[in-house]
Amino acid sequence: QTPSASFFVKTSRVAPYVEPRFSKIEFPKEKPAILLVSAVGASGKTTTAHALSFDTQLPILDLAKHKPVGDNTLTGVLTTAYPIEKIGAVLEGLRAGTCGVVIDGIDEGRSKTTEQGFEAFLDDLVERSKGANSTAIVVFGRSQVLFSTWWYLADKGADVAMVQIDPFDLEQAKEYIDSAAMGDGSQRGL
Repeated sequence: QTPSASFFVKTSRVAPYVEPRFSKIEFPKEKPAILLVSAVGASGKTTTAHALSFDTQLPILDLAKHKPVGDNTLTGVLTTAYPIEKIGAVLEGLRAGTCGVVIDGIDEGRSKTTEQGFEAFLDDLVERSKGANSTAIVVFGRSQVLFSTWWYLADKGADVAMVQIDPFDLEQAKEYIDSAAMGDGSQRGL
């Protein structure tokens, strides 16, 4: 109902975009409630988050653009963005795994708040995804912050897993360069 600079659904295809490959880092079971996606800086985290939002029509909470996080940040964003008569279904959908949210820039979100505020934000993620039968929350960020996030969430009993975006191999790099050089990303290969 009410998109903002920090909470929105990506409405156009990302271009140029080459789908990355992932490696499982910590993956105790398939379809975890919370999936952490780790990568080094400037390796396509935001581009992948935007592509995921476009492909699935899940909203993105961009913590690089959002105010400092704290207690009930996700819950508050959802209650502001969705009509009041639908918020119960959205919150239940997160728990059931039939609704979801993509969170980008968790490292930027961490840098804007205190440790207690960040932990309160993570507690909200645990509460919103508790009991989900499939992945309800996908979190993108740099490796160092995501490792500490994983430890915190696991310690709280969250159903959490972590993957990393692998660096491009030679073929992916060529595809990306070709796509960027062609302008709209519609032509592949030379």
